[in-house]
Amino acid sequence: MQDFLEFKGEVKKQLEKRRWKYRDLAKAIGVSESTIRSVMCGARGSDEVIKAMTEALNIPPHIGTKAETV
Repeated sequence: MQDFLEFKGEVKKQLEKRRWKYRDLAKAIGVSESTIRSVMCGARGSDEVIKAMTEALNIPPHIGTKAETV
C-alpha cells in the first residue's frame, strides 16, 4: 500500500507542476478520464496504463513498477 501512496503522490505532484487535470493526462496517454480516476482511487489499473502515466509525467520507472503490484 505504501508503494501505491508513493505513486499516487508523485502523480499528483507532477500534475500540479504541469497544471494538468486528470483529463489532460488521459488525453496525453489515450485513455478515458475515468480510467485515470480509477487508477488514482486504488482500483487495479493495467500495467500499460500505469507505465504510460509514469512516462507522460516523467516519474521514475521504479515508482510506477511498484504501483503495478498493488
